[in-house]
Amino acid sequence: MKKAILMMTFGSPEEISFEGVAEFFTNIRRGVRPQDHEIQTLYDNYVRIGGTPLQRITREEVNLLKERLGEEYGIY
Repeated sequence: MKKAILMMTFGSPEEISFEGVAEFFTNIRRGVRPQDHEIQTLYDNYVRIGGTPLQRITREEVNLLKERLGEEYGIY
């Protein structure tokens, strides 16, 4: 029987663009799209701090787990 590990993040957009931030902001508001000025404010904040490494770090963790745990585990 194959075992599985599910890796999840919650807290950052996939890409730092106006539409990427809009999609993320809409998702965390249960599908309700914020007004453009709210999206712009959040986008500006991400740009100001240089984006977020959360997605990249999680992908790196997935790759390391795959290397270390091998075929016995499915890492998702």
